[in-house]
Amino acid sequence: MKTKFLAFVLILALTLSLTLSGCSENAVKDLSGNVEPETVVLYDDVFKAQDYSDFAARLLSESFSAEGNTLVSPLSIVLAFAMVAEGAEGETLEEIESVLGMDIEELRALAMSYLKGNGQLSASNSLWINDIEDFTVLNDFLERNAAYHSADIFETKFSKKTIDEINNWVKDKTDGMIDKILDNLDARSVMCLVNALLFDAEWETPYTEHNVDKGEFITEEGTTQSVTYLFNSEYYYLEDDKATGFIKYYDGGDYAFAAMLPKEGVSVKEYVISLNGEKLQSLFENAEDALVYTSIPKFEYATDLSLKSVLKDMGMEKAFDEEKADFSKLGQVQDGNIWIGDAFHSTKISVTEQGTRAGAATAVVMYGNGGTQNAKEVFLTRPFVYMIVDMENNIPIFMGTLMSVTD
Repeated sequence: MKTKFLAFVLILALTLSLTLSGCSENAVKDLSGNVEPETVVLYDDVFKAQDYSDFAARLLSESFSAEGNTLVSPLSIVLAFAMVAEGAEGETLEEIESVLGMDIEELRALAMSYLKGNGQLSASNSLWINDIEDFTVLNDFLERNAAYHSADIFETKFSKKTIDEINNWVKDKTDGMIDKILDNLDARSVMCLVNALLFDAEWETPYTEHNVDKGEFITEEGTTQSVTYLFNSEYYYLEDDKATGFIKYYDGGDYAFAAMLPKEGVSVKEYVISLNGEKLQSLFENAEDALVYTSIPKFEYATDLSLKSVLKDMGMEKAFDEEKADFSKLGQVQDGNIWIGDAFHSTKISVTEQGTRAGAATAVVMYGNGGTQNAKEVFLTRPFVYMIVDMENNIPIFMGTLMSVTD
């Protein structure tokens, strides 16, 4: 497709410690050929669509905000934590499996299914390792990510250049949809697992100029907004006890856009909370063949979301706990532990006459407290002196003090 695609990008910054063969500072070394994938056990059709849909519904419910637009990519997040799960053990792994609604074998099956690609949808994974001495990554962890998640493996000393390398990889794999996923790398970051998901398809029946017209969109607060609508007739009608909707297919029929409009008196929040995997599966399986006159507003927006509180509320608590997290199958930290410090999710979508273009990025930042004994801290939480320095001559050209932020 020339113009429209759906790109979901996901990045996991795993701050655990590891030791691998060294490479020159700031140079990227491709280790993919050095890792022998373990024998792959095929898990075709093991994962249940309803299990995945149940996670998707719970994720949307936990992420929903009535104050603004909400957009999440359940597939991006599942593919991300499927890689994380390869390093988890004990109750930490059990909680990850419970929240995602799939055990490790189902997660592998889902990953292998989507990583095969089918023309319109392609997924790519890469694993970036910080070349430091304080941490050791287990080769079995790398082998599992190579075997089940088709991860390319790179090693380098993390720096500003590394951020550019990762961002460029993401930009390339999403055909420019996402041009930056990282702004910085925490000093404790020692590994980044990156997933890029690209969906590229036009509508089966694109909108012509005769299907486009101006109209009004009314918010739940009653505010009227002027928008451009895309009008057409579709042939698959959706209805449940709280909403009506329709399905509009993308070219080829493998993927479709589905929309649900809450019935009068039902808020969007009430409808979102009512969804679960069983209801979603039933909704799509029981789509009615019927003529449906439809309108979709042309829209584009982006959202940012912290996943830490969302996933903890969903039951993934130990993975975020410095004392209780168990990522012993990932690697070891000298005299310390490995846990997830935070997780972030950024998304963007654009719906136009030709199709849908959307992207998502997920960053799971993991900490390792064993390799940071020499770390320093300077928090400017009280009055301080500042300077602008000519570093060629090592002289300050501006100097000042900040005694109050509000003055």
